[in-house]
Amino acid sequence: MEFLVYQIRLFSTEDADHGGPFYYHWVVLLIGCFPASVFAIRGFFRSGSDTPYQKHMKRWMLILFWVVLILFSIVKTKIVHYSSLCYFPLTFLAAYCAHKLILEEWPWKKWMSAVLLFTGGMLGLLLTALPIIAMNRTAILAANIIKDPFAAGNFGADVHWSGWEVGIGLLFLAGVLACFILALKKKMKAAIISLFVLTLLSTNLSSLVFAPKVEGYSQRAAIDFYESLKGQKCYIDVIGFKSYAHLFYTDKDPSSNTPFMEWYKQNPPKGLAPGAHVSSGQMDIFYYEYLRSQPLDRPVYVVSKNTHAKEFEHDFPAYRKLSEKNGFVFYIRN
Repeated sequence: MEFLVYQIRLFSTEDADHGGPFYYHWVVLLIGCFPASVFAIRGFFRSGSDTPYQKHMKRWMLILFWVVLILFSIVKTKIVHYSSLCYFPLTFLAAYCAHKLILEEWPWKKWMSAVLLFTGGMLGLLLTALPIIAMNRTAILAANIIKDPFAAGNFGADVHWSGWEVGIGLLFLAGVLACFILALKKKMKAAIISLFVLTLLSTNLSSLVFAPKVEGYSQRAAIDFYESLKGQKCYIDVIGFKSYAHLFYTDKDPSSNTPFMEWYKQNPPKGLAPGAHVSSGQMDIFYYEYLRSQPLDRPVYVVSKNTHAKEFEHDFPAYRKLSEKNGFVFYIRN
């Protein structure tokens, strides 16, 4: 029953604050699976030169792709990995198309150049611009361009950029341009190899270089706080956002992080029928009431976003503010 209720909720509501338009996963696959996505689009078309085995395999790959994509386009909850099963048929169709192009069974189309240059150019420019934007964070923050207080707090983190990181985006753009030029010259094997090799290098470099720096903006202040509490006899929770990081980095078992559930069993909410389903929102309210009013056998630490700080301080006056850093606010109740 829990499983069925959950699936219905995914279909009918934007669960867990993850909503998006119908075309959400179409964009995810086009950009996230570049450059395979460019070739996969061409792979959707019929081919008169297919063997019976190629036709059979392609048919199943198309069925798998469209069932997954259409299903999760209808689902109102939109999360990137929901369409991840499309990666397999998409890359098969890309390889199928590359095979046809190299054997000159298919010609390179102008629309393929357009999709290649648009998608690849956009990604390459983004990778190139990211270090430049980061190195000018002081001027950007002073100009008040970022309106969201939490995002502005994140961006204020002290993350070091050397400047050479721009080369990763330029390497990516070089692969896109090399493929375009070589494809126009009908040197398809060289075009495909240059595109995929340079994309492989630049995306892996991005993961190694950019990801730790982005983490420095997005959550390092919170992670450092969690790690400082590792091994301490305390409770810790987050309010105003969803996370498991506070449990992971403090090395706490969720069941021992709070005695709330035992208290909840002994003090069921008034007016709630026995065995009645309780939504996560209602449970949050009961939990916050517990944090607010019940005696504690150890300190409780709470991490909030700066966008929720005033509301939290008003609702929970017993909590003392410890510090604030990069958009996160840290509290304690002794």
